[in-house]
Amino acid sequence: MIGAATLMPPRKFQTTFMPIPRQNTRAYKSCPPTKSFKAVTGLITEKGISAEWAEILNGTRPGDELCPGYLLALSQDRSDAGDEARLKVDGALFPKDTTPTDGRPHWPNQRLLVEFKGGKPGTDSKDPFDDILGDPRSTSGQEACGQLASYIAHACNHQQRTAVYAFFVNRRKIRVTRWDKSRIIFTPAFDYVDQPELLCDFLWGFSRLSDKNQGLDPTATLLTPTDPEYAEMDTAAQALASDLSDDEGTIVEFDETNDRPYVFKFQRKMFADSLDPEWPRYKLLVPDENGQREFLVCKPCFVAPGVLGRGTRGYAALDYATKRLVFLKDTWRPSYDGVEQEGCTIKKLSEAQVPNIPTLVCHGDLGQETQSPAHYVTPKGRRPNTRSTRQAANSPQAAASPQPANEVPQGTKRTRSMANAAAKEALLQSSQPDDCPLRKLTHYRIVVAEICMPLCDFKCGKQLISLVNDCILAHWKGVESSHRILHRDISTGNLLILPRVITDQADEKRTVVRKGILTDWELAKQLPADEIDVEVMRQPCRTGTWQFISSFALDFPEYPLRVADDLESFFYVILYNSMRYFDNTLGSVSYCMSTFFDSFTVDDNTYKCGESKRSALRIGQICLQWGATFTVHDKTDKERAHHLNDIIEDLLSWFQARYLLIDQDLAPASKKASSLNPDLALDDEYEQERKRKKQMLLQRRRDELKELESNITSHGAVWRLLSAVLRTAWPEDDKVGDRLVDDSDDGSDDSDATPAPGGQPSRRRRRNRRPNCHSLRLLPVPVRPRLSHRRLQRPVADAGFRTDALRAELSCTSARTSRRSSCQGHIFEVHHRGFWG
Repeated sequence: MIGAATLMPPRKFQTTFMPIPRQNTRAYKSCPPTKSFKAVTGLITEKGISAEWAEILNGTRPGDELCPGYLLALSQDRSDAGDEARLKVDGALFPKDTTPTDGRPHWPNQRLLVEFKGGKPGTDSKDPFDDILGDPRSTSGQEACGQLASYIAHACNHQQRTAVYAFFVNRRKIRVTRWDKSRIIFTPAFDYVDQPELLCDFLWGFSRLSDKNQGLDPTATLLTPTDPEYAEMDTAAQALASDLSDDEGTIVEFDETNDRPYVFKFQRKMFADSLDPEWPRYKLLVPDENGQREFLVCKPCFVAPGVLGRGTRGYAALDYATKRLVFLKDTWRPSYDGVEQEGCTIKKLSEAQVPNIPTLVCHGDLGQETQSPAHYVTPKGRRPNTRSTRQAANSPQAAASPQPANEVPQGTKRTRSMANAAAKEALLQSSQPDDCPLRKLTHYRIVVAEICMPLCDFKCGKQLISLVNDCILAHWKGVESSHRILHRDISTGNLLILPRVITDQADEKRTVVRKGILTDWELAKQLPADEIDVEVMRQPCRTGTWQFISSFALDFPEYPLRVADDLESFFYVILYNSMRYFDNTLGSVSYCMSTFFDSFTVDDNTYKCGESKRSALRIGQICLQWGATFTVHDKTDKERAHHLNDIIEDLLSWFQARYLLIDQDLAPASKKASSLNPDLALDDEYEQERKRKKQMLLQRRRDELKELESNITSHGAVWRLLSAVLRTAWPEDDKVGDRLVDDSDDGSDDSDATPAPGGQPSRRRRRNRRPNCHSLRLLPVPVRPRLSHRRLQRPVADAGFRTDALRAELSCTSARTSRRSSCQGHIFEVHHRGFWG
């Protein structure tokens, strides 16, 4: 199939994931009982159908249960107390000893979710899947799929899961589904009234599964109030007199009796706030060099939205052995040859003494991989090529590149365009058409010593630039180290603030200083020794933060990233915060930010850079609304120029030079020949002389552009520019607060916005001028994001998700909270924000 789901026959699904043991035991019989579901016939309401299910599953005699040891609890009417999303799935299977009776979902204890749908026969189908396309065709089906996806995501957020099972009951038909981070596996809809034995086999097989096979994470232990770890967490959340303020300039008194690391008040508060009484507490295991280490967590401080993808969660955690507060990141990382663990990258950077990076405590894979890629079948009906990309690159086909490096004719200098062409050819050779597009993901945890603050907590413009410059220095030293590591995911969420206690060597006074920390090195990659060396794609898609990816990377995703691309991402971080937190010329901030950072174009069925970002880099100005140029004001004196304008203007001129050169390199050969060929035979001597002068002017202009571009081929010029501006006088209170408000209903026309759900993008390039909402949400494609949630997230396309029905329709927050009439859930998450604190 083509979409984000894989069809599997019911009996194969049951024997693969819910097998029935053959041998008898004293506790259970080997053959499940068969019960009649004929009482469901004729029922058209969800409550009527669900009530009959509960009666049949729960009302049996001992020894005659359909799902021994489990009961079905219904929760259509009431959400959990304190649940901000207020989601309530129709029902779920619970172990008998934890089955709720208050009519609430109790998300932390659910084992198998059940969603019921009713309706009169012949009405619009509410089927969330299509047996051929995978994606639902009808609007109500898309709503049902989004609703089910939001429930699955909510359950995963509250539990420690490797997979989730769910039943979708549509009147007298049912689909059995399995969700992991790579894909959805579902059965065809079968009539459980006519085939009750098949449904009974599913229920019986599920009851015989171990907790691990039911999808629970065996490396996570659910804590109860009677456990000693539970009390340790309460103790660690208590504020101490020794906790420090994070305000810059705070004087710290030296205490000889205290040899423990400094703890700041915001770190203690972050851990205390995570101890939500409505959330479960867990003891998580993280691999270490000497075995396993234990960390105590509760409510995550960051959750990447969606079901599919890396599912990153960040916790303010307690190291159970040392009783220190640390930060724990739980994610599903791509499992491919050449893709290093983030902890290994940080360890290399630490050994190279790279400043302003996290301090590694421990990390490791948990031995759990997504199973759905093993069951993927290509649209041609056969198993995909499962060779790794590195193996494919080393194959004879990849080796037979038409212009390898060692076959460049003698006397010919290998230019950047030649190198890019060779790289593109190698990438195309390494991507077999039948390769599985699903990312193979493995469960991974990493713990670092620092709990940081988000970048948006900067106090003023000068501090913002200082923090960004700290991170540029970290990036610079990482690239210049012996490992030549490029970050490749610069975003405002990956630049964090860490208060540190610095000792003045002159008077030995200790004060608090805020430093920038560059985090989330998960996508980092080692640069080749020679910039023209061919790189091979390591996984079937490129991930990153859409809003901050360079224009070149968005328009030419087949080419490898370089230093200039990451420096362009740093520029977007400065621009993003300048738009959002400073007085400026923008009218509708949310509209303008969405236009620049979220917009996209469609070219030959491929989503590419938006026109606003692309044009700004060519003309050297940012014009977003009514043709006015973006300018930052000093809020105390709007006539006074702000230093942020100087930084943006200089950086933009350097990137403008880069893209003008790129456009010249990519210009059609016929156009180049007509304008730059000095030997062009012309009858008119005057025309020939004019052509020569034009060529000289163009060459002079090209030399000037190359000189400007040289400022962003390495870090030195950018770092020196920011350092020089920091030495000048700045306004002390120029931050005006968060100007990002939800003004989506501003009357702007969105008729040329994202194609309708289910529609295919046109092969003609077109401009998406005005997204109709602004959430900047994590999506597989940039589909009409909204900024109303006031935190930056990512619309990043994933090569594994090839249909637009799910991608476009299932993009909003949830079934019950969407501002539109459709019931849409956030299925897709391709890359997390990297929020360490």
